[in-house]
Amino acid sequence: PEPEPKPEPEPEPEEEAAAPAPAPEEEDDDLGAGMFDEPPPQEEEAPKEDKKKKKKKEEEPKKEKIDPMLVPVPLTFVANKKAAALRKEKEKEEAKAAPVEEAKPAVRRRPKREYTLLQRSAVAKLQREAKRLLENPLETVRAMPVEEDILEWHVNISPKSGPFVGHIVHLALHFSDAYPMEPPTVQVFRDMPHQCLMGSETFAFELCLELLGNTVPKRGCHWSSGYTVESILLQLQNLMEQEQFNGPKKDYGNDFAKLLRDAHNAADKYTHAELGHSKATPWPPIATFNGPFADGKSVYVDDAAGAVTCKDTDNWHFARCEPTSSVDSTHTFRAVICSEGPCRLGFSSSSCNSKTPFGEDDDGVCLDQDGQLLVCGVGSNASVRFGQWDVVECSVDYDEGCIKFAVNGTPIDESVSLADNPALKYPLCPALAIKAPCAVELQLFGSQTELLTCTAAAASPRTEDQLCCFFRKTRLGEDDCVLGIGVHVEREKATIKELTSSWDLLSQSAFTEDKVRRGPNGDKFEFFLPLPFGEDHCTKAMKTIQTTLIGMSRDPSASTLYTPPFRPAMATKLMPKLMSSMFSSLQRVLQNSSFCQRFSDRLLFGYHQLHYLFLAIVSKHAAVVKESQQVLQDCMDGKLPLTSSAIGPRGPQHTPLDALGAALVCEGTELLELLPAALRCILNGSKGIGTLIFRRNALSLKMLLIQLLVLQNYSDNTLDTFHESLGVPSEHNKDAFYAACQSIMEVKDWKGFCQQLQGASDATVMSVVAEFA
Repeated sequence: PEPEPKPEPEPEPEEEAAAPAPAPEEEDDDLGAGMFDEPPPQEEEAPKEDKKKKKKKEEEPKKEKIDPMLVPVPLTFVANKKAAALRKEKEKEEAKAAPVEEAKPAVRRRPKREYTLLQRSAVAKLQREAKRLLENPLETVRAMPVEEDILEWHVNISPKSGPFVGHIVHLALHFSDAYPMEPPTVQVFRDMPHQCLMGSETFAFELCLELLGNTVPKRGCHWSSGYTVESILLQLQNLMEQEQFNGPKKDYGNDFAKLLRDAHNAADKYTHAELGHSKATPWPPIATFNGPFADGKSVYVDDAAGAVTCKDTDNWHFARCEPTSSVDSTHTFRAVICSEGPCRLGFSSSSCNSKTPFGEDDDGVCLDQDGQLLVCGVGSNASVRFGQWDVVECSVDYDEGCIKFAVNGTPIDESVSLADNPALKYPLCPALAIKAPCAVELQLFGSQTELLTCTAAAASPRTEDQLCCFFRKTRLGEDDCVLGIGVHVEREKATIKELTSSWDLLSQSAFTEDKVRRGPNGDKFEFFLPLPFGEDHCTKAMKTIQTTLIGMSRDPSASTLYTPPFRPAMATKLMPKLMSSMFSSLQRVLQNSSFCQRFSDRLLFGYHQLHYLFLAIVSKHAAVVKESQQVLQDCMDGKLPLTSSAIGPRGPQHTPLDALGAALVCEGTELLELLPAALRCILNGSKGIGTLIFRRNALSLKMLLIQLLVLQNYSDNTLDTFHESLGVPSEHNKDAFYAACQSIMEVKDWKGFCQQLQGASDATVMSVVAEFA
């Protein structure tokens, strides 16, 4: 509807109202016009517009003229060039005096994505996995989907050890519409000297993983729909370990150190404008572990323990981390005492160059293990001690101007005022001083204090919590969980050539219900072999153990209508073979990488579990001992073949190296009596002088020494002992075994080989070598 007209004070004159009268005349003129005649010109309507304008002018009141000289002019509009110049100089001086703060990346959000019908399945699965990771986060890897697009996840990796300790590596996972049937793509935002980094058409850098099946060349591994985001994150976590960077060293030579420094600088300076990610404010939020250290440190980060340690028991060893990212808000770091010893934790000035021990100088504030609060050289009793597995939190609040400490979530009563201690120069640096045998794990949170959710004492890790399925994450004792390993049987006709396993724990439900047939690194397997892990678990899993041994020893070409019963010979045939294959697989790995603590721990764990399993089978079938004794006797008599290709009347026969595993259940066996046969098996086909023969077979001979070391020093455990420890080696045994393995890996000739053999004469070894000279 049209708006109501405003009332007019006076009616219009009649002459003006009759002005539109000529309109009918125009219609009369148009009656005789043809259909092709041009329309009347628009100029005839001009008088109407002129009359309307005339009406408005008559309605508007007349404005009185105002003298501009009588209006006051505001002072801000006075053109004073001298005042403007002074103002600019003052602004420049204020800008110079203001502290320079680190520019935070501007956050620019994208529009929210709308998903199609085909994408809803992938979206639903990713939502469940995001919820699960939020409830059970990983320690050194954090991943979150972008709020506007759940098909894009961003990942932060903060390693505890390795070349990137103390730095954050930012990645992105791009999922396709067909997830989980298709794997995601891993995007790397900055270059680094890593053997798995490659260029791509889509992104500047991309990671190739066996788990994703994008390795070049293909290694027989492919993606499985049973894998999850957590499986990918665990694989990415392993990529940041030390041995993953050994490949590029050979390619880059002396430039590797420079490339690594450039990669550290690029990772620290990287920002993501859309997410607001930077080193000071990482997204997803994560702590940086054990650094980065601001200057040369006298302590070092133990790659195995993932903690800061030192070897000197007499002198304090000082380490200072990088200063806080700003001089406002609250900055906190947490320290977990992994091994008890002399320790001081706190803050130090960034300009501290004093040689006085930390806390006793004028530039530091710290809390020591005896409960002493040291402030710029002055001590006071805080009455709070801390020891192994305690959590100490140190925070500096620049807004309130104080430093606070807390032990296991309980703050100490006394705080340190920054105003009363002018020697503490801003910005402050997290710092520590330790003596052996203390080991500390640092967690630097920056200004993200909301990450400090768990402040209770860090309980000593239980063995049961360490034993869990890599796929379902079910732990020992949960939901009738049966844990074991996946085993791959490599055959040559009817002969079992090799048994391989990655020794990643898997649950029986994941194997049977989820149809998992590949490990987290892509290793394939066909059988599930339960492990004992305690008396109750062993009793529950024994039937499945026997069924698996029957299936592994069965000829694939045999009829499936008949299932043979379990025989002791099956265990005697398969268990030693599995042990020797474990050393063979390690030998293949060491051809491309160096021996490290992780290999040592996994090797010792596998040996303990095989020994435990062998003893558990013997407790149910005593005839296994008799079969094993016969294998050892055949080895000493030279009746066993030197290669595994022979097929005897009782099926596949052992080699002398396989027969060593039979000594696990045979008490009183002289292992050195088996040495000549084992040497002949390794040196079979070798010709040349003694030194050349050793060089050609050096790695195999070292694996033989490690196998003999295991059998000689770790064969005293009984079944009851294994039931108590669950077959998991102690930390002391791990350290001793790793030290012995490092000594073996340094052997370079036959003389060093003979020195590693305890009780064997040099003549016995050299007589076997002379046979191949």
